[in-house]
Amino acid sequence: MHDALFIPEIRSAILDTLVADSDTVPHPTLGNPWCPHPIRKDSWRAGQRALAMLARTCRALSEPALDALWHRLHSLEPFLRCMGAKNNVVEDEPGPLAPFNEEEWSIVLHYAPRVQELTVSSADTKILQAVWFCTTLLLPNLRKLHWSDNDIAQIRLMLSPSLVNLYVWLDDGDHTSILGFLEHYHKFCPNVKSLYFNHLDQNLSPLAVAAISRAISRSSELEVLTCHEINEDTITHLIQSHRLKKLFARLHHHHPDNLRRLAGYSALGYTPFQNLRALDLYVQDISSVTPYLHSTHQPFEELSIEFLLITPPEDFHEFFSALNSSMRRQTLRHIRLVHSGPDIINTMQLSFELLNPLLAFSLRTLDLNLTNPISLNDGELVQLAQAWPDLEQLNLNQYNVRSPFCLPSLRGLLLMLARCPKLHTLGLCVDARTIPVLTAEESAIRNVLIQTLGLSYSPIARPVVEGVAHFLLDHLPSLSGLRLMSKFLIKFELDGVIESTYRSMWKAVYEKIKKAKCENSPWRFWESSDGDSEVDFEVLVFENTMTTSSTSY
Repeated sequence: MHDALFIPEIRSAILDTLVADSDTVPHPTLGNPWCPHPIRKDSWRAGQRALAMLARTCRALSEPALDALWHRLHSLEPFLRCMGAKNNVVEDEPGPLAPFNEEEWSIVLHYAPRVQELTVSSADTKILQAVWFCTTLLLPNLRKLHWSDNDIAQIRLMLSPSLVNLYVWLDDGDHTSILGFLEHYHKFCPNVKSLYFNHLDQNLSPLAVAAISRAISRSSELEVLTCHEINEDTITHLIQSHRLKKLFARLHHHHPDNLRRLAGYSALGYTPFQNLRALDLYVQDISSVTPYLHSTHQPFEELSIEFLLITPPEDFHEFFSALNSSMRRQTLRHIRLVHSGPDIINTMQLSFELLNPLLAFSLRTLDLNLTNPISLNDGELVQLAQAWPDLEQLNLNQYNVRSPFCLPSLRGLLLMLARCPKLHTLGLCVDARTIPVLTAEESAIRNVLIQTLGLSYSPIARPVVEGVAHFLLDHLPSLSGLRLMSKFLIKFELDGVIESTYRSMWKAVYEKIKKAKCENSPWRFWESSDGDSEVDFEVLVFENTMTTSSTSY
């Protein structure tokens, strides 16, 4: 073996490269705390094969390669692959799996201590049944567990003090085994720091809600929590926690007045959510969250609020003003506000003055998807962009725009791009009915990061369709998709033109861009849906066939 391979840093870098895999345990993200990251199976299997070959290369590499090979598993099937008699057992094969004999069990004991991250699904049921009476603890060094098997009783084999990240699918929450798990799991894994309780039924019984709430309150080391419905006592417990850093919860079953009342406990001398870094809530009324923001000592980095009720502008102003504190100006980077209630006409506009408190932050993400029309002219959009030079994602009412409104022009869009060079995701309405006359400096502005442009209800005129296509090609050379509304729940007109006509003109823009791309490089084109589909949005995409991987939108 080459002497360089004896250097731990080099050896570790090689092993890390071979572990081409995604996490087994989902990490909640802003606005999307429920879905685990997808498993890249092809790269995972290639990395596994490479590590297995490396483990057989020499003694010096065998142990670290085996540790890397078994560190993260997406099922218990690898244990069967080490056993000749059970290697061909598959999930769909009828009949039970024979219990492990002494030789097979010794193989399990040899590799089990190396496993630190595991995903368990219904496909592993037979294996767990086969080892049920062999031990009370199958993986003694397990740190991350993603349990999506409906038979939760067998999770007992996985619970140990080493566990720090636990994701559990609770089905409907009322099964005896689930209630038993919720009542006692903290005794077996007292060091859990990240807890994810997910279930199918949105309306849990009071018995299940009480059990989940008690389970959360008993986790004394908790730093990250993702859950559905919890009771008021547990909300109070979380408000007072000094350890909690990330909270993702659905509290829409609680009346807004009750949530406001619970925020009042901060008057006892402590700051609510004192060390919280990420807050992601689903509530009835956004104003019920405002009282939690009045403290100036919360170091929020991410804030996502999804709400159901129509909100007047003054409530947004109070919310943004409460959010604006000296500490949060240094830390807050991601803001997401989404109205998810009924799609109804709302004429209560949000002006630039209402958004003014946000200028104090150095934002990287701003996602406002509201029923309230947002009124911005070119100068105001540029002021926003100047305040956020590190902005990476911007969505301003990409999916909900109602007349009357004031929209920035294509020139305003261009000036914003110049001030936000890191912007890679963009969705907003622009007034594209005229092509602006640009200076030489403005004509040179380019953004090569944006690949999909969200346009929603953007007005456009038929005489300028070709000009708009060239404008986008010139200033967004990496553009590979236009995102449009394809399902209109509310009709409106602007200057006598209904919004469906705008959509047809934007499709014409897409066709012009597609034609221009075809003339210069090998591209293929597809549309994600047609006009009769049931989806809300339509993405027109053109992809370069020369790339090794394609992106779907």
